[in-house]
Amino acid sequence: MLLHIICMRILSISSTPHDASYCILEDGKVILHNELERFTRIKHDGCFFEKELFKEKFRNFIFDEYRMDDFDEIASVWGWHHDIGEEIFTYAAKKINYVGHHTCHASSAFYNSNFDNSIIFTFDGGGFDLDWYNSCNNVFLGMQEKVIPVYRGFSFNISNWYFNVLYALGMSCIFNERGDESGTLMAMSILGDPNKYSNYFKSMRYSTDSGLDSFFRQEIEKSDENKFHIAASLQHVTEELMSHFVFSHLDTTPNTQQIKNVCFSGGVSLNCVSLGKISKILIERGYNVFCDQAPNDSGLSIGAAKYTWYHILDNPRVQERHTSYLGKTYTSSEILDTLMNYENLTITQDIDLDKVVDLLTGSKIISLFNEGSESGKRALGNRSIIADPRFGYMKDLINLKVKHRKSYRPFAPSVLREEVPNWFEFDIDSPYMSFAVPVREEKRQFVPAILHNDNTARLQTVTQQDNGYYYELIKMFFEKTGVPMLLNTSFNNQEPIVETPKHAIDCFLNTQIDYLYFVKEKLLVSKKINLN
Repeated sequence: MLLHIICMRILSISSTPHDASYCILEDGKVILHNELERFTRIKHDGCFFEKELFKEKFRNFIFDEYRMDDFDEIASVWGWHHDIGEEIFTYAAKKINYVGHHTCHASSAFYNSNFDNSIIFTFDGGGFDLDWYNSCNNVFLGMQEKVIPVYRGFSFNISNWYFNVLYALGMSCIFNERGDESGTLMAMSILGDPNKYSNYFKSMRYSTDSGLDSFFRQEIEKSDENKFHIAASLQHVTEELMSHFVFSHLDTTPNTQQIKNVCFSGGVSLNCVSLGKISKILIERGYNVFCDQAPNDSGLSIGAAKYTWYHILDNPRVQERHTSYLGKTYTSSEILDTLMNYENLTITQDIDLDKVVDLLTGSKIISLFNEGSESGKRALGNRSIIADPRFGYMKDLINLKVKHRKSYRPFAPSVLREEVPNWFEFDIDSPYMSFAVPVREEKRQFVPAILHNDNTARLQTVTQQDNGYYYELIKMFFEKTGVPMLLNTSFNNQEPIVETPKHAIDCFLNTQIDYLYFVKEKLLVSKKINLN
């Protein structure tokens, strides 16, 4: 057993081909986690193929604050070119703790869940583990400090199907700078026939033939409507296969009869529609459910660091308050200095949250910037765009004038945690927007802007402990309107979520967002009106 060392720091780096990230642990707690894309402004940016670029990029935004001597342990994701880690740390004379791809996913979910034990499912397009080689769908057991592999799966590769469909639709996949999300396909799926191409997907199973998209292209040429039928069929088969995998392993995995906790991770776990349907059944059967804040590859660095701290170094498991707000925090001076570089802004000081509520109820669109940015792909109040969910036109307005995306893309609600059972068909913790849940029929008329076509919403549950200011803002809105939620979407415009004050101001100026609010500083920013 390793004796507890005060302020022991672990640096973890994930140099995957996409969604590269780094994480710093201090005494077992994450104090910093950032994705490379937030700084380079390239969606899903990775460093897989360019070793020199890898070293340059990571050194630029890690070692401006820390020296290698500040870290007691180094963790890295083992995989395709794990020797990249060897090259960047050759001068450090430190051993690197390599952790497998799916083990990182499982560790991020389990150690962040605060469950004492759990059955863990990881769904991904593939990833190398030290003794498993490559797999797509896996089962682990989490037992206190340990994460133990139980099953590796090759029976289907959902991510590969998504890549091929995205190519067929003329969209880019995660290896391209544009980074169109598979979330687009989720949104499209409700508008198509889920049975038209289901058998075709099932026949593909684990196929990795890169020419699979040719069939879809031919079908789309026959009719533009087939785009939606393909998306619907893909979603249907995804739900069917994930559900069968989960429940069959719950029934057959040895020594799990007394375990009533389930964790999800891996990129496919971003499919909140599938997770919502599976979780409803799990909750009805008495299970607790959790999905980590960064289930895609951007969370691998968190998993590697946590696995090193608990599983490798044998530190005792501690319960801690987990948060998604793990990005770099910018000082008030940095924010004010950045604002002074712009002449086309009007800055109003000492604006409290009640004034923000007044603006929201007046149909204004407001962007929020507060302290550390969110870990993962979903904005949760610190880098968000918010609006009044009571107005149905708000959805179309934001899609058209701010996000510049298809009208069928839905928006999420940020909901007071205690109000979830009053507004949604089943009660669930969803602090990271992990689950799509149907809105109660009698409540739908009050929140049309956050309803998808199937009457579901990908909710974010908010507590005072999660994010105090955001909880208070929603509570004030609730007291004024009777609606305990706000429309929330990520603060960006076809780019990675904004990270720095400059990113925030530039995005604000290049869209039709009405106001930019710096929360901690109580600064409300608007655009000067040009009278010429």
